[in-house]
Amino acid sequence: MSKFFGIIGGMGTLASTQFITDMNRYYRPDKDQKYLNYVLYNYADIPDRTAYILDQSNENPAPYLIDAAKKVELLGVEFVVIACNTAHYYLKEIKASTNVPILNMLDIVKERLVELKPKKVGIMATSGTLESKLYHDVIKDSGNQVIETTEALQERMMSLIYDDVKQNNFINVDVFQSLIEEYKSLGAEVIILGCTELSLLNSHLEISDDELIDAQKLTILETINRARVTQNK
Repeated sequence: MSKFFGIIGGMGTLASTQFITDMNRYYRPDKDQKYLNYVLYNYADIPDRTAYILDQSNENPAPYLIDAAKKVELLGVEFVVIACNTAHYYLKEIKASTNVPILNMLDIVKERLVELKPKKVGIMATSGTLESKLYHDVIKDSGNQVIETTEALQERMMSLIYDDVKQNNFINVDVFQSLIEEYKSLGAEVIILGCTELSLLNSHLEISDDELIDAQKLTILETINRARVTQNK
């Protein structure tokens, strides 16, 4: 039986589709049989991660994420990747519920920060990810300074992610680029793209990896590397 890995997606579905597209774009073997073996569990029912982090009277996504991990584990996957930055807020709970290895997007970003050695780092992400301090902790642990967003800037960020991409499937690269420039004007030398919808936008521009740390792109590359080892491809 061939070995394969699992992807937990649906957060959102468009971003998960881009994960698959980019993975097959970055790894292009010369025949069908050399492509990677994987299953995507597009669990679109998972409640909004940011909504719960900001207001815990909303439905908790953790039981859904745990359920997804358990179901994928039953299929016999070698490892799991979660195609959502904010979902990593629940990573400790998910790992405690399963024995299958789960790639940690935060650790992958930290490795890149150590390589680049920037002094000041911005975070483009949902308000839930910012509130959770997921990437704040990664940046500080790497010995760098966090460039904080402004309220007005974050409102535009959330509108881009939720109104444009999630709701209307609008790849608004003009607003995306303007937000990047605003972060730079605040002093950010490097910016972490800490949301899969932002990675989706970046896939249409491919801004230098020395300027943007695209968390999803780095996770895809690590997924490819690990899968090629486990699948001998």
